[in-house]
Amino acid sequence: MKELDVSYSGLALVILTPALCSFVYGVDLGVTSFVLEMLRDPSAVNEDVWWSDIGGKYITQGLFVSGLSLGALIGSHVLLVYLSQFIGRRQEIRVAACLYLIGTILNFSSGTVLKNSPEWVGFSCLMLGRLFFGCGVGFIQHGACIYMSEMCPANIRGAVVAAKEAFIVIGIVVGYSTGDYLSGDPMRWSDLYACTTIVTIPVLIMSTLIPRSMRWLLMNGKIDEAKQSMQFIYNGNIDEEFEVLRRQIVDTQRSPTLQKKNKNRTLFSKSTRKAFIASIGLVVLQQFSGQPSVISYVTVLFSAAGLSGNSSVWTAILMACSATFTVSMVDRLGRKILLRAGCFLMLFAVVALSVSFWGYHADATDGSSYFDGSKPLIILVAMFVYISAYQLSYGPLTWLIVSEVFPIERRGEATAFLVELNYLLNFLVQFLVPTIQALIGWGPLFAIFACILAFSIHFIESHVPETNGMTLEEIEKKLQQQDSSIERTRMVFSESSNLLARITSMDKFSSYVGEDPLATVSIAV
Repeated sequence: MKELDVSYSGLALVILTPALCSFVYGVDLGVTSFVLEMLRDPSAVNEDVWWSDIGGKYITQGLFVSGLSLGALIGSHVLLVYLSQFIGRRQEIRVAACLYLIGTILNFSSGTVLKNSPEWVGFSCLMLGRLFFGCGVGFIQHGACIYMSEMCPANIRGAVVAAKEAFIVIGIVVGYSTGDYLSGDPMRWSDLYACTTIVTIPVLIMSTLIPRSMRWLLMNGKIDEAKQSMQFIYNGNIDEEFEVLRRQIVDTQRSPTLQKKNKNRTLFSKSTRKAFIASIGLVVLQQFSGQPSVISYVTVLFSAAGLSGNSSVWTAILMACSATFTVSMVDRLGRKILLRAGCFLMLFAVVALSVSFWGYHADATDGSSYFDGSKPLIILVAMFVYISAYQLSYGPLTWLIVSEVFPIERRGEATAFLVELNYLLNFLVQFLVPTIQALIGWGPLFAIFACILAFSIHFIESHVPETNGMTLEEIEKKLQQQDSSIERTRMVFSESSNLLARITSMDKFSSYVGEDPLATVSIAV
């Protein structure tokens, strides 16, 4: 397929619409770190507000921080069971924006209209808001990466899908900056959540201007609309290139052999085994590397070490720089090189954090006396490296690879399952981090993360395929050929073993070997 002339205005709109939804998600992550600290502020004890004694309730804090992940888990489960093959990627973006608005209204109301209500009322409203917002995150994490992957040219697909994660990080920078600005008044924590509406409403409008995914349309037999969708991002005559894409998707779907194969192809069938091993491994190791959970506690960690909220802002800015570097280099260096480099840097960082926090317990130790000398500087640098290295590797590349490796007829379902798994693990880890940290301390917790990161390096080398520069159809063909090659190798070994067994079981084996070795083989066969 020859390289087409890209319509940059159309491509920009296709990229920006889901990317801005991801930006809103990042803003929420950033402000939540400050909201947690503001809810824990001792000055609230003297106020007649429902969160006045939340500071000593670790389970309540864990529920609050993990509420978004639980909502994302619910949203992704709805997609997996009911909607992944029917709703379409563009519609998921619209639904996500609507759920964002509902969640934001509930979050804001819990800290304003209901601030003097009983604790169970105010906290229930806040949790409901977190759940609605999280459902929107589940929809956008599923729909955004697939939509971008299916709509963008192969030579920039890595950069575009990675840019979605970069927008999350930019949102975190904005969230941290806003939180740092408003954190002087702990009673204004609900204002932080109201900021997300500024971007959410334009996203709803933009979602009416972009087309549905051309590959999703082809898979569902909507040929004319699929051509219009492709024309949205390319200039000039696209007849030849569209026909190539149509044959790759539509004709294979109609092939009797493929229909029979696809009918028997389940979510966990042999044909998707390699893709699932790589994807599930990346999703699980991404969560247990610790960074997605620690990002919600970064302000708490810096406060324990005697560092100001500005440290969180600078951390987020460095994350944005790392994500931007990944966007610029992922289609040049490839996915695996960046994954390995990021895991190595994260490993060194968590080892330094483990040593620095070893023996420190927030309830029993005065941080100002415990973190003396060079420890605050080591913690600051290590956190910078830890969080920015995640944006070099797991952050943008996990979902890029997930969006690439599955066959088109299973891509929506498989991605919905992996998003659900991701947020199930995220919910469990975020919910358990305050309790585990209270029991064993941050030092041993970071040591656990270090062991997991060491294994991650081996897993990436062994099981993650390189997909750089290939179209989605070429990736599918490559993985199927690898599976077929492995199956043929197994068959050859099996036939060789059977042949050897038949030869060695012959009564006159020794005499035939002495007279004519070739006769031995012919008799065995």
